[in-house]
Amino acid sequence: MSESDHEYEYESFLKVAILIAKKAGNLINNAISNPDKQFISKSGETDIVTETDKAVEDLIRRELFSLFPDHEFIGEESEFEKGLTMVEDKPTWIVDPIDGTLNFVHCNHLTAVSIGLAINKKIVLGVIYAPMRQDMYTAISGKGAFKNGIPIHVSKVHDLNRAIITYEIWARSKDEHKEHQLKNLSILCSNVMAIRSYGSACMNLCLMAEGQVDIYIDTGIRVWDMVAGALIVQEAGGVVRHTDGSEFDAMSRSILVTSSPNLIKEIVDLKLSEPKVKRDHTDKITL
Repeated sequence: MSESDHEYEYESFLKVAILIAKKAGNLINNAISNPDKQFISKSGETDIVTETDKAVEDLIRRELFSLFPDHEFIGEESEFEKGLTMVEDKPTWIVDPIDGTLNFVHCNHLTAVSIGLAINKKIVLGVIYAPMRQDMYTAISGKGAFKNGIPIHVSKVHDLNRAIITYEIWARSKDEHKEHQLKNLSILCSNVMAIRSYGSACMNLCLMAEGQVDIYIDTGIRVWDMVAGALIVQEAGGVVRHTDGSEFDAMSRSILVTSSPNLIKEIVDLKLSEPKVKRDHTDKITL
């Protein structure tokens, strides 16, 4: 297959992912109107899942496999969580059916569907759809990033003391994690212009890509939360790294995203505290 054939295939994959994301978004919007949304705790009081999460993931999986039966699938609610999925070189769709589930339960519009595609363990395509906002963020590797078909770009902020940073704080996280978070929050408060917390990793990355925030840091994030968004930010001109400044690896549970290389250096120099978390997989998925 020639390089142009690959590009054509990526465009076809993107069109499919957009259509499926819209179908998933319709399911989410219909569920939003239900005042009795049922949810249960997954691994802790702050990690919840609704029946809609499961329904949306089932829809996405079914649609993808009907078109690409030989592809692989990693989903937040799938068998991957039980350690049963192998990460292979063939096309692998990586999906978060509802990112910002707590936002969804509270009818907060910062809720999104995330669909990413990795081939040969490299992220080649990303789609994030915020159904309540009807905003579609897309990217193909090497082709730029778009919001509703219009090119987007990260901010032009290069100095830490002028930066707006997104940093998530979980009120009921484990004491060890809470200690890391509060220590980092104290350090960041002394060095940046402002701190925001939106409750959705995918939306944090999209807001980063369109220049509404200048830095996003997350430790403990999962692979399905960041695959699509990491590519969208990179294609929007942002810098995507591990929180220690090394190469980004979507399986590492860690991400540092900035609008410029200088901000990467400034954040790394702060020597932020990072909790020890288990990798999502021994294999790497990179940009």
